Amino acid sequence: MPEIEVISTHEHIIKFEASVPMAQITRAAIIYPGLAYTANHPILKFATLCCAQNGFTPVLASYEYRGVFEGKSEEHIQQILADDARQIEAALDCHLVHATDRLLLGKSLGCFLIAHMNEAMGRADGIAWFTPNISYMPIWAAIKRHKKSFVGLGKLDKYFSHRLAENVAKHPGISLSLQPDLDHGLEAADDVEKTISQQGAMIADLNHWFDTPSQKPNDLL
Repeated sequence: MPEIEVISTHEHIIKFEASVPMAQITRAAIIYPGLAYTANHPILKFATLCCAQNGFTPVLASYEYRGVFEGKSEEHIQQILADDARQIEAALDCHLVHATDRLLLGKSLGCFLIAHMNEAMGRADGIAWFTPNISYMPIWAAIKRHKKSFVGLGKLDKYFSHRLAENVAKHPGISLSLQPDLDHGLEAADDVEKTISQQGAMIADLNHWFDTPSQKPNDLL
């Protein structure tokens, strides 16, 4: 698969892969996985297929942050992610030169990266957030600000907040898929049937979201 590498100023490598040369892509879905949740895990695997079925070419990010974050404060970690986000934006702009339609999709840590991408968010046709920590204000602000957001949450996620989830559900421009038994890994502990059923429901909600019209920016104020 054609790939590009971004060498972070924090001395680690961020890779992006696509099935075709990136200069040929006109509709790109850029997938940012979690800390330990890669694009090969079920929810991102099927979300990637959903993007492809809706006409987007997936561009898959891969990175390893556990060693990078070791011993760092939360403030330092967010600075690393903000620095990397700026480098990623610049690198993808150099390669996705014909991608007039762009979708951003993140899982957990990937949501933090997206939240730091002001320019990319402004150009994106839609942003899908899986298990975002919506108590982190930059993420919540980014979800509210964008004209078309999808949010996938499990009620057993360690970061889940009933109050914030209610705010998400009420907000125009946001499609919420809330599953009762899924945790932060989007699994129902020791229950395969519930895991498969509720992951499937979330992907079905994502697929429906592609047909949902965007809200005008002034509708979201």
